[in-house]
Amino acid sequence: MPLDSAVRRIGDHTFVKATYVVTPRLEGAAFELARTRTKIPIPRILRTIEDEEGNTFIVMDYIPGERLDHVWPTPSLWSKLWVAFTLRRYIRQLRQVNSSVPGPVADSPQFCDTYLFGEKRCGPFPDYASLSAFYNRKRDVTKRISKSRVDGGNRIRCAPPDIEPFDDSRPLVFNHGDLSMRNIILGRDGRIWLVDWGLSGFYPPWFEYVSMVYTAESDGAPDSWNRLIPFIADPLFKHMKWMDRIGAALRTYRDK
Repeated sequence: MPLDSAVRRIGDHTFVKATYVVTPRLEGAAFELARTRTKIPIPRILRTIEDEEGNTFIVMDYIPGERLDHVWPTPSLWSKLWVAFTLRRYIRQLRQVNSSVPGPVADSPQFCDTYLFGEKRCGPFPDYASLSAFYNRKRDVTKRISKSRVDGGNRIRCAPPDIEPFDDSRPLVFNHGDLSMRNIILGRDGRIWLVDWGLSGFYPPWFEYVSMVYTAESDGAPDSWNRLIPFIADPLFKHMKWMDRIGAALRTYRDK
C-alpha cells in the first residue's frame, strides 16, 4: 500500500498515520463501527500515540496492495466494473447503519468537518433538525448572493428564489465521507480495502455521492472513474446541483 506524506510504514505489518481529525478517538470509533457493523475489509487500529506537541498518530495494520488511483489505467474493463460493484455493496452496507445524531461517531454530538460544510468545525448538531436548519440558513443566504457571468455580462443569482429546502427525507446513515480512489486499496489478498475514515459520520445518504464527486474533481480523477460514481453511490444529480448552488454561502458567508 503506497504511503503519502502523512503516513509512514514502521514494520512489516504496521504503519503510522498522522491524524487531523478533531480528536483521534473519533476516527478510531469510526473504524470500529465499520469493522463490527459491516463486512467491509478495514485495517485494525493497534495504538494511538500523542507526542509532547499535541500531535496524534494512529498505528494500524499495513495492508499489502496498491492504491486504486495508482493502478487504475491497468485493469481491464471487467475488473473496473468489479471494483464498482464491490464499492456499491460496501455503501449499501454502510447505509444500513443509522443514527439520530448527525456527525462523527461518538457518544455525544461532535463538530463536523467534511467537504460538504465549507467552514471548518461546523456544529455540533444535536439532531437532524439542527443539521437541516444549518443548511437551510445557507440556502437563504445563497438566494441573496449574485455573481458575474463568465462572459462579463449581467450578474446572476447563485440560487433561484424557489430553491428547495435541504432534503432530510431519508434517515441519517453512516458515510465514509472521503471515498476517493486514494483511499481504496486493491489488496494482494484479492479484496478491496477502505482506509482513512477521518471524515466519516452519520449524514444523509446523498452526502456520500456528493463527497465522491467533489473529491474526484479535486484529485483530478479520470473520466472513467467519474462515470462510475453515480452507479457506486446512486445517481443523486439533483442533490449535487443543490449543493453546488449553496456552495457560495458555505465557502464565504457565515449564517450568524
